Amino acid sequence: MKLSPATVTLLKNFSNINNNLTIQPGNTLSTINFPAKNIMASAEVPEMFETQFGIYSLPDFLGAISLFQDPELEFNSKYVSIKENNNSIKFYAADPSLLTQVPRVKNLDGSDITFRLSKTALQQTLRAAAILHVTDFSVVGDAENVTIVVGDKSNSTSNSFNSIIGETDKTFRINLKIENLKVLPDDYDVAIVSQKIFHMKSANNPVQYWIAVETDSAVGG
Repeated sequence: MKLSPATVTLLKNFSNINNNLTIQPGNTLSTINFPAKNIMASAEVPEMFETQFGIYSLPDFLGAISLFQDPELEFNSKYVSIKENNNSIKFYAADPSLLTQVPRVKNLDGSDITFRLSKTALQQTLRAAAILHVTDFSVVGDAENVTIVVGDKSNSTSNSFNSIIGETDKTFRINLKIENLKVLPDDYDVAIVSQKIFHMKSANNPVQYWIAVETDSAVGG
């Protein structure tokens, strides 16, 4: 098989969440960070994998692929052969017991708080956080607007950036750490699940993320 550019981009994104990966039979790839286990991601890809394959270092695997222009990959239970013309790499599988296993996702439907987070708003917000050197990301509902706020919650005089992204009749403040927003740039439909999970589902691609919110988040009141 050949890996599509979209799948390679996805794997690069997953490597920012966890260095290792277990590929399961089928066309779904999933990962979770370790040891915190507060960022999980899953995506459907065009490729159909026939066998389980453990990758101990995803950056090394991607580096091996990058040595070729358009390689063919042949997976078996022991290694993957990466070939193009007269060149090849034998990249060995890792024991799954040494890798982080992703739990099955429970049904997380039924959220009362939902909104669209556009690619433009997401990228602008992350850029503002980097420029202002702040680490907190909040989504605030005041029964009128949904506003993204990036700043430093521990410092009332810190620089901050606000962006109104929608409307709501709910009151809430959902807090996350900027460092946990390890997502691909895209438009996302966001749902706050059980006041604990920030669920981001791409509006354009079959990828989604589940990010644990901070304990000082609040809904209502």
